[in-house]
This record gives sequence, C-alpha cells and structure tokens, in this order.
Amino acid sequence: MNKSTPANPKGGLRITPSSNCARPRPVLAGLAFVSVLLGGCAGGVLPSSGPPSARVFKESVDTVGNPNSTVGYVVVNLRPEVVTHLNSEDGGRLFSNMRGRAKTSVALGIGDVVSITIYEAQRGGLFTSTEGNAAPGNAVELPRQQVDLAGNITVPYAGAIKAAGRSPQDVQLEIKSKLSGRAIDPQVLVSVADRISNSISVLGEVNTPARIPIEPGGIQLLPALARAGGTKAPAFESIISIQRDGKIDSALLVAVNERPDNNIQLRPGDVVTVTRRPRYFLAFGATGQTTTLGPLDRRFPFDSYRMSLGDALAKAGGLQDDRAQAAAVFLYRFESRQALERMGVDVSLHPGPLVPTVYRADLEDPSGYFLISDFIMRDRDMIYVSNAPSVDFLKFITLIRSVPQTVSDYRVAAEARF
Repeated sequence: MNKSTPANPKGGLRITPSSNCARPRPVLAGLAFVSVLLGGCAGGVLPSSGPPSARVFKESVDTVGNPNSTVGYVVVNLRPEVVTHLNSEDGGRLFSNMRGRAKTSVALGIGDVVSITIYEAQRGGLFTSTEGNAAPGNAVELPRQQVDLAGNITVPYAGAIKAAGRSPQDVQLEIKSKLSGRAIDPQVLVSVADRISNSISVLGEVNTPARIPIEPGGIQLLPALARAGGTKAPAFESIISIQRDGKIDSALLVAVNERPDNNIQLRPGDVVTVTRRPRYFLAFGATGQTTTLGPLDRRFPFDSYRMSLGDALAKAGGLQDDRAQAAAVFLYRFESRQALERMGVDVSLHPGPLVPTVYRADLEDPSGYFLISDFIMRDRDMIYVSNAPSVDFLKFITLIRSVPQTVSDYRVAAEARF
C-alpha cells in the first residue's frame, strides 16, 4: 500500500485530496449555484410578472385532480378550426327561454281605465242633457273609471258590470242589454283609456323610463326601448335584462341589434331593465411600453362590440421586443364546457358548466397574426405574454454580478461599525 494512500479504518482506501482539489473549483461552484437558482426561478427566486411558458403547459396537466392545486385548467392552442368554432358560439340566439309569439289580449284587466259613452236615438230619454242641443239624438260620456279589485265597473242605471277578463265589445253588449228597458234605443261605446294590466315596464339607463301598454298587435323589445327614449350608453355597453315569470335573461343591446330573431316579442308584465356595464380586458406580462412616467393601467375598456385578440394586444401596447416570447401569448377565460367538448378537448376531470381555459397563440408563426385578428375577445378576458427564457438568464447574470458588491457593502459597513 502506498504511503500516500493510508488505509481506511473500514477496510477501503482513503483518498487524500491533492492541493488542486482541496476546495471546489470556482467554475464548478458557479455552475452549482446557477443550477440551484435557475431550478428555483419558477418558485420566485428571480423577479417576474408571471409564470414562464413552460410552467403554463406543465401546470395544465399537473393541476388536474391535484389536491395541492387551487385551479385546474386546460390549454388550447389557437388553430383555425378553434377560432371558427368559438366565433360561431358567440352572438347566437338570445333570450332562449323567452321566445315564441306573445299572448297579447284585448281583454280588460284589474286597474285598466275605461271610457264609456252612451248614445240614445232621440232626446228626452234617460240620459237627456239639460243643455240646449238641436241635435235629434242624445249622448253622454261617463267619467273615466278603473276596473276595481273585484273586476267590475259601475254604470248608472245598469249597476255593476263585470269587466275583467272580457273584451270591451262584450262589456258594451251587457251595458246595452241592461239599459234597453229604460233608455231610448241605447248604443254603448267602451274604449280603453289606459292599459294597466296589459303593459310592460322599461327602467334603468334609458332616457325616459316608462310603463308601456301593449296593444293588440303586440310590441317587440327594440320598439319598447325606442318608446322609452333609447339607451343612454352605447349599444356595446348596454345590458338588456328581461324579467318574466320569476326568471331573468340578459344580453348586450348590440347583440340584439345584430340578429332580427333576437328582437323578441314582449309579454304583459315583463320588466325590461337597461344597465350600463363597461366591458374591459386585462393585459399582463411583456406587453406595453418598457418605460412609463407613471403607473401603467393594464385594464383596458372595449371601444367596440367585436374586439379581436389582435386589437386587444395593439390597445395594450403590443409585445415588448426586448422581453416577450412571441410563441407564448396566453389568453385566460372561463369557457363553456359544451364548447370545449365540441372542440374535442377532454374536460372529464373538470366539474361544472364552466372550465378554466388558457388559449395559446404562437406569434412566431407568421400565420398566428391571422388567427388573433379573428379571435373575438370577451368581457373580463386576461392576456398574459410570457418572458423569453433569455430574459430570466439576464436577470440571473445581473443578480450574480450584484452579489460581490453586496458582500463588499456589508463588510465595509461592519468595519465602520466596529
């Protein structure tokens, strides 16, 4: 046994380090440090405005069914068929539970105001006026009256007449029948002065909130809004809500304008409420200007109804040329389960009608710009553009360079103190 290699007490050889390897080489130490830091970049070691693109794809698989995850989501790459399918989903038939021909009625109801005029064939009858009149006949207009809670109206010499649920013509005939033995060949005209029971209400952000009577021919949604003076806000910010039979259905006014079949017939008792709700999207990550004199607002309002992803990126300032990974443009939204299933996405591990979804656009591919110009944004969508991997590397180099200076500053401060 060589003296330079003394025996190991356990029977093996004990290697005595030479002077060249008495301590780790600087290069090896640096590489070890790099591997530790870069391995923890996703964990927040380096500053970042969001996750790297690799983690977005990784978490979409790892988080599904993972009890340690808060939200499991799916990632869908933008392809022509995906964009076509999503656009066909948007702007479809609205108010699906409120369609069908409205059951308009000419029947009187409780609260309706009626006007009654009685004519007699000649003067000197039951309703002869005391005023001088050369006309051979006689006519009297009774004061207007409402149909009471019992559904009745009252006519002098005829008594209580059932009006609710009957047409004005039916009421006329009954009044005439009851007056025939007392008036001279009576003729009766009953007209509706104000329809209360057969009306709709239009409220909210309209210029003239109103209760609008429904005529026998019915009334549609857009004419009802016109009768209320129109909306105060632009059509792409006006939410139209219809309350009927304890249910509420809502849609954007501009979506109603685009398809005639969405201009549904209203029914008696409907309440139409107009609410202004500005739509907006959020933009995070490597978008916008690299420098700004003040805080950069990353909440952007829609300025039109159909804003594409390309419009939204342009409105947010585009991609930062020195930071963005053009192949990692992500859009976050809650997508309907049925839409994803029709696109062939496996959503079996995602309960509920809405599935957290991330759409990914690759703008390194020249055709990607055509896709984002057709991909329609929705209210509260979130755009995130990931940093390029080289950006994290440069951050790391900057951090390494700052370590010696930081150590030196601590040493100088310590020496000054003691």
